[in-house]
Amino acid sequence: MTASSGKQRSFSGDVLRFFSANIFHLVVGVATSVLIARVLGPTGRGAASLLILVPMLLATGLSLGIHQANVYFVDPKRHGLGVVMTNSTLLIAVVSIFAAPLMWLAENWIVAWLKLEDYRIAYRWACVLLPVMLANMLYVNVLVGQKRFTERNINVVILSIVQLVLAVVLVWLLATGVAGWIAVMVTANLLSTAFIVIRLKGFNWRTFARPNKAFFRESMVFGLKGQVGNLLQMFNYRLDMFVVNYFLGLNAVGIYTIAVRIAELPWMMPQVVGNVLFAMTSGDQDKYNDKYVASSARKTTVMMIVSSTAILATGWFVVPLVFGYKFADSVLPLVILVPSSIGVGIHKVLMQALMGKGHPQYMSYTAAIALGVTITLDIILIPLWGVPGAAAASTIAYLVCATCTICWYTRESGLRWHEFVVPRREDWRYIFKQSRGVVRNLMRPRLVAGK
Repeated sequence: MTASSGKQRSFSGDVLRFFSANIFHLVVGVATSVLIARVLGPTGRGAASLLILVPMLLATGLSLGIHQANVYFVDPKRHGLGVVMTNSTLLIAVVSIFAAPLMWLAENWIVAWLKLEDYRIAYRWACVLLPVMLANMLYVNVLVGQKRFTERNINVVILSIVQLVLAVVLVWLLATGVAGWIAVMVTANLLSTAFIVIRLKGFNWRTFARPNKAFFRESMVFGLKGQVGNLLQMFNYRLDMFVVNYFLGLNAVGIYTIAVRIAELPWMMPQVVGNVLFAMTSGDQDKYNDKYVASSARKTTVMMIVSSTAILATGWFVVPLVFGYKFADSVLPLVILVPSSIGVGIHKVLMQALMGKGHPQYMSYTAAIALGVTITLDIILIPLWGVPGAAAASTIAYLVCATCTICWYTRESGLRWHEFVVPRREDWRYIFKQSRGVVRNLMRPRLVAGK
């Protein structure tokens, strides 16, 4: 076996292990989403989306980019586990002591701004969710930086199962409404975070090192290069929720949420490939070089084309059938959003590779440009076309984002754009071969049982 084929198998194995857990998370997550949508209806689903979005945005901003730096610096050849865990834990403590109480004190203003007067108890649960989300974000990237992908996959499975089980009990059977769903998110993320800490390689309570100001500054400098981009990118992905709420109300947010949820299903694969590439390229840039990244990007594009086509072919009848006819208006924005998935896939793979190679600043540049497009088009199109206008604005912004990322990667790698954008015949063959292998593995237990 050649070194190249061994490298391909190693990377493919890591991706497939990530992918298997994410498939499970996807299936269980869709089941949970259907349950929540049917129980809460469009208005309640819209309120829940905003109440989760607020602490998510705050957690991303308050992480100072250290969650991305953790992947890079946990390598023993750089700084190692001790100082990384110390800095992360101190940041979580500061947010728990100061930021979460400030969010609680701002309740009246935020609730009035988001039209959530009927969901105050749920908002208080969202205040608790803030530090819990931050802890999960910081620690899971330490796990990824250690290349402990199996443990990361188990964590994804645990998170999915806990969310579904608690949603059935609290939201459906006990009818606790939106507040119950936010409480489910808090509990599931707490259990997930506890599992991550337990499974960190070489971690015990003696692992913590003395606080290191120099390393904290180094982490912030590295992280903030991409952190502005992370925050802007999240706003780019989710700002339209706030604008839809402002112009159209919570019911429209619920309708749009389902369209976005389904349109983003294909995003799982580029996210998986990107996560593995980030961890691999940050550890060995010679082994995982630009041509290797280009090959990964092309194969990801194949999968995005296939999955997007499947959603376009089935979404028009699956959405009202599964989520209920109250969500039938989600179909048109879904159709508008789906083509953008191809651009998002290219962006996610190439951007994570750029960050792994020490260029996190491109995330900020790209996200700033895309956010400008999003804001402009949201303000113009949502009042004109309603929820489909939000979908059109997002699709255009995502394609602009992909174009910028392609330009940055072309500049850094010296490759031509079509080398990592346009799939080749061997890429299609590779994907279909891998797909047959996955199907055979899934069918094998049945064949053995039948035999």
